Amino acid sequence: MEEIQTVRSGIEKLLNELNYDLYTFNFKKKGGGMTLEIIIDSVGPISMDDIVSVSNKISEYLDNHDFTNNNYTLDVSSLGAEKPINLNNINKYINKYI
Repeated sequence: MEEIQTVRSGIEKLLNELNYDLYTFNFKKKGGGMTLEIIIDSVGPISMDDIVSVSNKISEYLDNHDFTNNNYTLDVSSLGAEKPINLNNINKYINKYI
C-alpha cells in the first residue's frame, strides 16, 4: 500500500495534467466505512460530465497504485457555483466568467 501523501501527490499531478486543481483530499471515516473525498477546481466551469471523467481517471490511478486493501468510497466533486476565490489566485480569474 502506498503512503497517503504519495497517492495525494500522484492525484494532484494527474489533475494538473487534466487542467484541474486539487482543492481537497481527505481519506476519512464516513458512515460505516471509509471515504476518499476529492474536491477539484478549475478556472472555468466544471460539468457533471467532467466530474465523471475525472472520477474514472482517479479510480483507474488508485487501482494501479495499490492505494488500500480495504473497501472505500471515492467521492469526487467540485467547489460548485459559490466557490470562494483565494486572493493569491485572483489573477487566474481576471477577464473570466465565474
